[in-house]
This record gives sequence, C-alpha cells and structure tokens, in this order.
Amino acid sequence: MGLAWTVLLVGAVSAVSSGCGSKASTATGGSDGGSGGGEGVGGHSVGPDGGADTGLADAVSDSPEEPPAITCPTTAPVDLSDPAVAAACSRFVYLVGGDNTRIIQSLDEGTTWTTQLFDMVAGDDYINNLAVYLGIINTTTLPGVFQSLDDGTTFTVVGAIPHSNFDTYGGQLNVGTKGLLLTDNQGTYSTLDGVTWTTLTPFPGMPSADGFGGHWSGTASGAGIYVALQDKSAFRTYDGTTFTDGTLPVTTGNGELVAFGNGVFVAVGGGESTTSTDGKTWGNVSTIKSAADGGAAASPATILFDGTRFLGYDGEKVALSTDGKTWTVQSLGTTRIDTAATSEGHFVAAGSIGSTSGVLLSSDGLTWTLSHPFATGETANINGWRVGLGRVLK
Repeated sequence: MGLAWTVLLVGAVSAVSSGCGSKASTATGGSDGGSGGGEGVGGHSVGPDGGADTGLADAVSDSPEEPPAITCPTTAPVDLSDPAVAAACSRFVYLVGGDNTRIIQSLDEGTTWTTQLFDMVAGDDYINNLAVYLGIINTTTLPGVFQSLDDGTTFTVVGAIPHSNFDTYGGQLNVGTKGLLLTDNQGTYSTLDGVTWTTLTPFPGMPSADGFGGHWSGTASGAGIYVALQDKSAFRTYDGTTFTDGTLPVTTGNGELVAFGNGVFVAVGGGESTTSTDGKTWGNVSTIKSAADGGAAASPATILFDGTRFLGYDGEKVALSTDGKTWTVQSLGTTRIDTAATSEGHFVAAGSIGSTSGVLLSSDGLTWTLSHPFATGETANINGWRVGLGRVLK
C-alpha cells in the first residue's frame, strides 16, 4: 500500500477527520439544483431592468468547482462507512478457509487467487470463522484469534484473548454497528477499534457463563443487536449492554443458522424457520416449503440476506423469503452451495458446479460461476468450508 495517496472526486466533498484516517462526505443539492430553487444550473435569468442579463451571474454559477481531495489512509484499522471513502480507498477481499489454517483469498473480485498458510500446529488446525472489520481480516482457529492488517499478507495472534485449548468450534465472530464481538467457550470479548479487545462478563456469578461453548453455528447482527447460535438451538443475544440467552422454538432439528434483514432476525434449522425483532423473543415457526409449486421443501445449511430477501441454501436448492415466514423453494440446477456470504451485491460461496468443486461467485445469489477450482490439498474435511468477504484498503 505504501505512502498516503490522494483521490480527486468530482462534486463537492468535504473532508471530516475520523479516528482511523480521513473520511469524506459528499455535499449535494443547493438552491440551483433543488426542487424549489428557481432555474437549474445553466438556465438564463432576467436582469433588474427586465432585459436579458449580462450572463455574468450565469458564468459564475456555471463555473466548475475545483474537485476536493480525499487522502486515503494507508493502514488499518480504518472507517470505511462513508461511501466516498470506501469507493476511493478500498477494495473487496474474498476469503475461503479450510483445513491446515488455509485461507484462499482474492483481492480483485475473483480474477486471481492466492493461498495463505499462516500457522501450522499439530491437531485440528482449520479455519473456523472469518470476518472483516474496519479493514482488518479476522479469523478463529486452533491456536487462537488471528488478525491481518495488511490485506491477508501476514497474520498475528491476538495476545489479549486467551487461546490455550481454544475451542475452534465455538469461536464466533460477529460484526455489527457496536463493534466486533467474539464468543467462545473460554469467554466473550469485544473490540470497537478493531485492535483493542475488552473482556465481557455476560452473566456474572453463573458457572462458565462468560463463555458460550459448543459447535460453531451462525451469527448475525442488526439494529445494534448481536445474535449467536450454538448446539441444540441455544442462542445468546447482546444489545451492547445486556446479554440474554435462551433456546429457539424450532421443533424438527437444531436452529443453528441466522441472518438479519427487513427488520427481523431469521433463524433456520431442521427445515424450519423462526423470527424475532429483538433477538430475544422468537416465534412464527414455519416449515421452509413452497406453497405454489407442489410443496418443495428445503433444509438450509446456510442463510443470507441480500438487502431485499433471505436466501437459504440447501445443496442444489435455494429457499427465498422476504419475511422469514413464507418461503419459495427453487432449484439451482447443477450448482451446489455448501456455504456462502454476501455484502454489497457480492456473493462468494464454497460449493460445486457439476463435478467440479471450488469457489463460486454470483451477483444475485441465484446464478453462479466457478471462479477457483479447489486444488489438491485445498480441503475442508474437518469442519467444512468457511467463507467471508469485506472491504480492505487498496
């Protein structure tokens, strides 16, 4: 990434200082362009004597403004929430993790892929979870929580989080508006700036209450609320102040996957779905089944929200819903989705098309292309593939 660099943006942009670098907001509108502000730029006005104006005022108003500059930060962590800064200074990273702490990644939206083996230990050393927060790549694996501040080139263990006998099945990363949350069997932690971690005590005085053990399951956040799921439909919810735990009301299996969108959390498991607006009270248990095509059913192994609807993938089928209650199930043909992630219209999955397994990409979650066939040694036999994506600095 090198030295700081500057991008010129067309339009009026004002720089705002942030804790992680420069941040910009675009100024739009004005008396000339507004709906109630007379004629727009380039129109003609009438002079004070009733005749044609000299055009001087028009010349002034029509003259282009000097494009202001955004100085892009060079190191993470960095606030990329401003669209102007994100567009000028960042790029997407696609991440797929498997056995042997192997991360397969792309920094050019799937054109090229590289492999990172950042730690090798005896035992079940595999990638368990992936999350991108403030331009930092985070992952949990057997040796502990690792972070990369240089777009996946190097990874460093987070020393503030104990990782002796770290339970990789339980280490869950959850990105939200109130920071990055980690729940594991050894404890619960959070970071607001991406690098300084704080130990949380969800339920003081209760045995093993700080941790949340069990096998890896889904996480989701929305409206400032974090939800993490574990074995046997257990859930733990955090609103930034208070933790709540309980059990999902699904009846045919374990509810272990969750997504947030359209104002609701939707958890799925065993071919059923259940919804909640606050992550604490769950109801509306529904069978994931089409009503209009002969009753095709699905039992999703992963669930996403794409900004409009929920997508639950069950092998070569996908279940679609806008509310988590009423579903439509349709075939993906010869495409199989094992696990997937989405952000800003980018979809990344581990799966297969026909007999070829690899990393799949999509722009709508329905039509997929093979981007990277898995090579010999690129496996996820122990705990399945893990997928993540997000913005990092250019």
